[in-house]
Amino acid sequence: MYEGSGWWRGEPEIINGAIRLKKNTHINFYQFFTGVTEEADPIMPHRALIRVQTVKDAVDFVGKYGLLGLWKCKPYAFSEVNLKINFIIDEDRRGEMDFYFQWQEPISLFMLAVREFRETAEALMLSEPATDDFKATRREALNSLDGWISECHPATTAGFTDFTNFTEFKARPIWHCPSLLHACYLGLWLDLTEGRKLRRCADKYCERLFYADRPNKRFCSEECRNRANRRAHYHRQKDKALSSCITDL
Repeated sequence: MYEGSGWWRGEPEIINGAIRLKKNTHINFYQFFTGVTEEADPIMPHRALIRVQTVKDAVDFVGKYGLLGLWKCKPYAFSEVNLKINFIIDEDRRGEMDFYFQWQEPISLFMLAVREFRETAEALMLSEPATDDFKATRREALNSLDGWISECHPATTAGFTDFTNFTEFKARPIWHCPSLLHACYLGLWLDLTEGRKLRRCADKYCERLFYADRPNKRFCSEECRNRANRRAHYHRQKDKALSSCITDL
């Protein structure tokens, strides 16, 4: 498992069309590539971001992983269109902890960043027919991915393994990422280079992307699998009843 620089998260809220962390709520810190470690089966942020489709999904994601850090992302914070966007809630906040509460992200921009991330993942990691259009889309996605990971780099973190007498000083390699969104693109690149594949959920009422942990996995969750099985059973029973009626005639 990779280590990465850390990020913060807290309880989110939406105010005036922007998502932010509620002031004075508890702040938790975590490493990008270990996920939220208090969970039994931690999911890394980039794998969770792929599944965000609604505003509710976005709020849940921020509560679990934090804001995307769009104020550090050139395509969103420094383009001519977005220069007037105010990512800072209060310019006068100077306290150490206030830093973590001063940022906000317009929900429309947040969802745009999610959609473009998901489209990049789809182009690179879904199995599609090798048409000319698809090849062009994949080249464009690769160029986008390269642009994001070019701002990430390996670094070194170090510390004592025994804090009682400060012995066994140990250095460890980590990935430094400017923002959570950068880390998500880096995570996507790591998965891509390791040969991982995405699938689209076979439940027609879901169709979200997911990482399959076995070759024959068709659904992203037990809920989707059970719903599809119930629907298939209903249609089989309906067809059976219709066939019986026709026979009786």
